[in-house]
Amino acid sequence: MKRDLVRSEAFVVDVASQFAWYATEAGEPTAWRFVEALEVTIGEITRHPEQGRLRHFASPALEDMRSLRIAAPFDSLLLFYRLTPQSLELWRLLHGARDLPAHLAQPVKR
Repeated sequence: MKRDLVRSEAFVVDVASQFAWYATEAGEPTAWRFVEALEVTIGEITRHPEQGRLRHFASPALEDMRSLRIAAPFDSLLLFYRLTPQSLELWRLLHGARDLPAHLAQPVKR
């Protein structure tokens, strides 16, 4: 079944922030490798959407959330997403060491 790929505003902001961090801290080539690894991971999710780990958070707003690590060497980052019958929603991109429930539920800061 083909689902529409939907990127949340928070996901777009997370990706842009992570790209900027890599560009500043490790150089632009590394930032572009990050984008390539992210696209590989998104491709995996679109082909096999149920492969991500089903997460269980207390907040009802985070029900049915799944996560999958970004392709190495960026595998400290987790892509959070949700499946609906019509779409695959890319929700957030967060470092795995963060307080995930708090960061997933908070509003996006631009």
